[in-house]
Amino acid sequence: MKISLNFLVRIIGMCVLAYVGNTVGRVLSAPTPDPNEVLANNLPPLAG
Repeated sequence: MKISLNFLVRIIGMCVLAYVGNTVGRVLSAPTPDPNEVLANNLPPLAG
């Protein structure tokens, strides 16, 4: 079976883009808020 260079470059590029996208997604996603942050976000609307 013969594999062309173009095919290999596309596969490697796909893997690199998937890795970069996964890394950027992890950096940009916010961690789960702790109870104090939840309270701070919910208190102003409740206070009126």
